[in-house]
Amino acid sequence: MKEHYFAGILLSPTLLIIGIIVGYISIYSFVLSLQRVNLTGKTGVEYTFIGLKNYFEALANPIVIRSIKNTLLFTCISLGATFCFALVVALVVNGLTRFRGAFVALFMIPWGISPVASGLIWKWIFDPSFGVANSILWRLGIIENYRMWFGDMNIAMYLVIVVAIWRNFPFLFIVLFAALRTVPDNLYEAAVLDGATASQRFLYITLPYIRYTALTGCVIQTVWYLRIFDLFYILTEGGPAYATMVLNLWAFKQSFFFYNIGFGSAMAVILTVITLLISLGYFAIIAKTES
Repeated sequence: MKEHYFAGILLSPTLLIIGIIVGYISIYSFVLSLQRVNLTGKTGVEYTFIGLKNYFEALANPIVIRSIKNTLLFTCISLGATFCFALVVALVVNGLTRFRGAFVALFMIPWGISPVASGLIWKWIFDPSFGVANSILWRLGIIENYRMWFGDMNIAMYLVIVVAIWRNFPFLFIVLFAALRTVPDNLYEAAVLDGATASQRFLYITLPYIRYTALTGCVIQTVWYLRIFDLFYILTEGGPAYATMVLNLWAFKQSFFFYNIGFGSAMAVILTVITLLISLGYFAIIAKTES
């Protein structure tokens, strides 16, 4: 117990600083969301209190509604695909007897590349004029003409999802791989002697041991996907025709392109509320699982 108190004392300065910064920014954003901000007023920046008008306008705006739907669609598909892919890779690597460390290092490479650099790499790959994707597919006879991949409303979102999975799966992979390393080998050996199949060993031994770690990783990954900005800004800028517009990107454009600070702040608060609600849902699942 004394160790816990000592750890709390050591962490308290950092937590206090982070709490002050996050608290100030959150409160200031909420205050801005209740106002109309005029950056070119006669006396400089002018603030007019309008209450919840920005929220009502946001929730009645078709672009905002579409950006919310796109954000949730992107998060659900990306999270599900990322988790499944990371789990399969973690299981395969965990089962290796040789070169395990080399494969772990190899699969962590995308995580070491910055999101902006990742976006630029994939933007060049799918470039409509000289991208390698068009070149390969055309040479194989799969496409007749070079395509504007990120200019197609039907596939642009799914291409961004592919890029997001490639960029983010190493995080869940290393989390799940670390959890798998904690499962005692003697449990698997006993299960094999009892005639348990591979699927039964996975369902009744592996999953129960890694479920808390997996849920924690999913909480973090969900928050990252909900607030994603960089990949969409680099790859599509929300186009074509708002097909890939997500809430964080639209809030940014409203605030810094159109200088509608109050409206953009309201969308940021809405995104924060959505993130908190989903996170609380995760915590409820974790608490229910523990009980």
